[in-house]
Amino acid sequence: MGPGFRDRVGCAGSSCRLRHYTSKLQACARYSSVILQMNRSQLRGAVRVGIEVFVASYGSTVSAAALMYLLYPLAEVLGSRLTFHEFNRIFSVPYFPVQIAFGFAVGCIGRERFGTRFTMWVWAVPLLIFMWHFVAFQPSVLQNFWLSRFEHFLGSACRPPVCFDQLRYTSPLYTSIAYSFGAAARAKFAELRNQETRE
Repeated sequence: MGPGFRDRVGCAGSSCRLRHYTSKLQACARYSSVILQMNRSQLRGAVRVGIEVFVASYGSTVSAAALMYLLYPLAEVLGSRLTFHEFNRIFSVPYFPVQIAFGFAVGCIGRERFGTRFTMWVWAVPLLIFMWHFVAFQPSVLQNFWLSRFEHFLGSACRPPVCFDQLRYTSPLYTSIAYSFGAAARAKFAELRNQETRE
């Protein structure tokens, strides 16, 4: 029996099997580390998208409401008979001009900090929430089935302090849409500025 036969016999023994399993374990370890890195990056991406959706919708709505509280003393100086309820009716429910302007401004300014590849679609989550409550709303028996819903969520049928549904669902939808428009305007402005610098 020559040395080749002894090598083949040795390879069939426990040391050869050990080397085989070791190489498999190393391959599994490398594959697991790649999967973990991918999961971490996906998790970070999901958290960033969640933060952007919150900033674009409820964050902008709450910040705009705080801004209105700060602006009211100035409006009170200009019009001494103006109550906060009247001020809120002019600049908030049901059209939310301050919230829309604030969402647009946050989209313009915050795109660099909060922007993700889903920036133009952040309104999708508030829209789903709005549609869920819009369909689930139960009008009274004497009210029109669809008109009462439009009046409640988009018209003057729901006003604080009695009803807050527009502040909870309608305003975040408006501000998130305005945020996307603001981010798009910022991107368009940056594109035009880059074209001017190239020329």
